[in-house]
Amino acid sequence: MRNNSPRLWYIPWALLVAGLLACTSAPAGEGPPASGRRVWTVHPSELHHLTACELDDLFRGSTIHEMPHGFFPGEILCFANLPAPELLKQVANRHWMGKRIEPDGYFINQWKGHEALHSCLKVGPSFLDGQPCFICEYPRMTPLFGPVRDEYREIAPGVLLGRQYRRVPKVTFLGYNVMRLDDCGGHEPAGVPHEVIPAPQIRTVVPKASAQPGVDRDGVAGHTPGRTVLPKASAR
Repeated sequence: MRNNSPRLWYIPWALLVAGLLACTSAPAGEGPPASGRRVWTVHPSELHHLTACELDDLFRGSTIHEMPHGFFPGEILCFANLPAPELLKQVANRHWMGKRIEPDGYFINQWKGHEALHSCLKVGPSFLDGQPCFICEYPRMTPLFGPVRDEYREIAPGVLLGRQYRRVPKVTFLGYNVMRLDDCGGHEPAGVPHEVIPAPQIRTVVPKASAQPGVDRDGVAGHTPGRTVLPKASAR
């Protein structure tokens, strides 16, 4: 039996190797989904039906691309760590319309009937997972919004999911909002042809010379092509 005992050790190792080979050769559709950036393929209004934990997962699975620019209509998805969050959400969505962002990152908030509260987007690590995001912070002396920080990631082309924080006296999560690029940006689309009124055409009419009998330079009566000789005035 001593001669056969080492062979018994090959059995569990052979089973382990067979299991690893079976895992690597299994079709991709039968295993867990491959890791990668998530893309939100549903209308942004459906984000209202997600819980805060689901929004966290969506934010973690998203990333950033080039600096966004244009008019981004926005709405609040949820508030957290605030009194009467549903009431605050309704009030905020009646007044906050979104952000207008320039190519260099400068932005200003669009409110109902006016614009106010401007700053500049920058790229930095998120408070949630330390990965890059677009950061929106206001100057410290900005009324009410001085301690506020928004973090944005692109969950779909032109759709920015934002996490909101209060930075002082300690970092506190306040909720989520979403902004979606408006292609027209509130302006007339470029390339719209305007009505062109053509200039009036003026026709120049050259009167034809009247064919009258006369005498040419050689004293021959009649007509000469292209030339009309008028009769001399009679001397009284």
